[in-house]
Amino acid sequence: MTGRIRAFGWLAALAALVFVMPTTARASQFLSAEIEAALSKRDDFLKKLDFPADKLSSFEQSLQKSAEDGGFKGRLEALRGVGPWYRYVNGVINEGGVRERFFGEAVKAAAADPGTLWLLALEFIRGGHTQYADECFDAIEMYILAVGGSSAPLLSQQLILYGNTLAASNPAAAEYCYTESKRFDKNQCWWLYRKGAIGFPDNLDNLLAAVPDFIAEAFGLLAASWRAQTAFICWAYRFFAATAFIFACSLFVVFIVKYLPRGVHPIGDTLFVGASPSVRTAASVVIVLAMLIAGVVPTLWLIAFLICRFMNASEKKLLILACAILTVSPLGFFADSFLSRGLRPDSPAVLLERSMREGYSVGLYNLARTNLTQRPGNRATELTLAICATKSENYGANSDAVNKALDLAPNDPLALLYAGNHAFLTNDINGMKQYYGAALKNNPGSAEAKFNLAQAYADDVDFTASDMISEAAKIDAGLVGGHMRVNARYFQDDVPPLRRIIQPTLTPFYFWSRLFMADPAEMIRFNESKTYFGLSPIAAFGASVVLMLVFMGLYSAMWKHMSKARKYFTCRICGRLLCRRCRKGTICSVCYKKSIDSHNNAATMYNLQKAYQDKATLQRDFTKFALGIVIPGAGTLYKGEALFKPAMTVLISSAIFAACYCAITFHTYFPSAAVIDPIYIIPILLIYNIVAFFKQCVGLAKTMKNRVKMSVKAK
Repeated sequence: MTGRIRAFGWLAALAALVFVMPTTARASQFLSAEIEAALSKRDDFLKKLDFPADKLSSFEQSLQKSAEDGGFKGRLEALRGVGPWYRYVNGVINEGGVRERFFGEAVKAAAADPGTLWLLALEFIRGGHTQYADECFDAIEMYILAVGGSSAPLLSQQLILYGNTLAASNPAAAEYCYTESKRFDKNQCWWLYRKGAIGFPDNLDNLLAAVPDFIAEAFGLLAASWRAQTAFICWAYRFFAATAFIFACSLFVVFIVKYLPRGVHPIGDTLFVGASPSVRTAASVVIVLAMLIAGVVPTLWLIAFLICRFMNASEKKLLILACAILTVSPLGFFADSFLSRGLRPDSPAVLLERSMREGYSVGLYNLARTNLTQRPGNRATELTLAICATKSENYGANSDAVNKALDLAPNDPLALLYAGNHAFLTNDINGMKQYYGAALKNNPGSAEAKFNLAQAYADDVDFTASDMISEAAKIDAGLVGGHMRVNARYFQDDVPPLRRIIQPTLTPFYFWSRLFMADPAEMIRFNESKTYFGLSPIAAFGASVVLMLVFMGLYSAMWKHMSKARKYFTCRICGRLLCRRCRKGTICSVCYKKSIDSHNNAATMYNLQKAYQDKATLQRDFTKFALGIVIPGAGTLYKGEALFKPAMTVLISSAIFAACYCAITFHTYFPSAAVIDPIYIIPILLIYNIVAFFKQCVGLAKTMKNRVKMSVKAK
């Protein structure tokens, strides 16, 4: 693989990361209660065995050592037949066929308890018995499907975290955890990212080989998931906003270094009369920069008014662009809230999707009820309550919530489908025909409605339900075929009620057409407590607009043409800025004093002028060198020889800094390092600036070499 192809692969991988970063949401509470109960049962069992709690990190090895103690075997024998943990411990302390028999019995004994199955699976993974972990995961998946769910994000995220703890000591077990994490949440592709990162950076070739698969899965997720699409838009906007703001700040840094000593000239003449020019300039700059206490943006606005009159025409255009970015920056709060509101853990869309993809959990139901008190009349939240009630078999509450959702949106396809589901679960054949039929009328391409409607005719001797199922398969063969294959694999002829019908999914089209713009007022509510330098975002935007109008008015009236700025001059000896109040003819007070001391000797003044010019040139070269290291491209922009090309370089540098900022500040609702460790992003920034450093060193060396040659020729 060539270097160019590798670079392209990394850029594509970073782009794919943008698609899926925020799709890793806070772990749901589905199955958390079962796991907590299983932990209590295991702890009680181990307490009866006198097994020390601090040995759980090496559970299997510690059990094998404890088995050498005769008292331990006696205590274990006293607990004969006490649930799956008795069989698991016996499997650990035995070998061969006896071990396999006990492990198999442990899995069967926990078949109805998903929490215990989960804990057993983790111990089987740690002990290297992945075939039994597979059996546990199969039983857990069967339980999830039986209660009307299709995923358990909590388990997926816990497997990723567990794999992270095993990656260094047991890479094979970590790889197994990452692979199995997809089983419980297909709406994420971090499993492949973490799998490829095992052993990084030693396995760089393996990681690069996984990039195409990761990109393909990320793009597939982007096409099928509204949450991934919203995440892409949010992070693209965040990257764009960060790039624009960093670019504006970079321009200001260049212009501050170049023009602020001139811009503060009136302050020095007013406040520090009698002081030397250098002291006046330094003190005035300190006063202006002290404004940073009030905030970066107010300080930049003040500096813009101070320096604009001293800039050339092209630089003024760049300054106006930077000021325009500052003007719209307060609106970033609203844009970010508006775009990301659908991704919030308590948003109606997220709660609705969770209720559809997961089984019933008390936490989700209570969260939806709380959400409804904050957003009364929200049909997505009403529908969430209806789905939760259905999966809890509380059909009375389900009926009320479905009716409310139908009243709010009579033609809503999801409300019609779940009304049909409620009719199915309550054996209301006429209701099934009514609601599924209405859903099909509004959307003839709904394979779920067609398949579920077939269940209403299952006992009708005059109608062949299999024909309707075949029609549903023609609409979406993958959905219908996959549903029936899973049922055949796990349930054979004893299919649970919630698996006899296809549970609908929250599609991107439904989200963008019916949920995204459902409640724009939330954008204001999310920003009620936010301030922008002590002001509300709207007030800050209004103040920025006023400042921009004043700035443009002064620019048009006074600063657009250099010929109108007649108040300022430069000393013909040292080049220092002068005004009518502080100049002595055509020179400054310092040079005037030196001229008098030398009795107005022309040769002395010429040499003094030459020395000042050489010093100023050297100072500009070192300033260009320093700026070019910190912000690649800023050095050439400071020099002012050309503006478009260095401005584009600064923009590219800003984009790289923004990408690093977005990655370093990457945040999920569970530990971010479980997905991507920000420490790997920092070297990108360092390498970029190290390259810029050497480039500036080469340029400075050439400049100094030319200066030496010129000095030799002058002698």
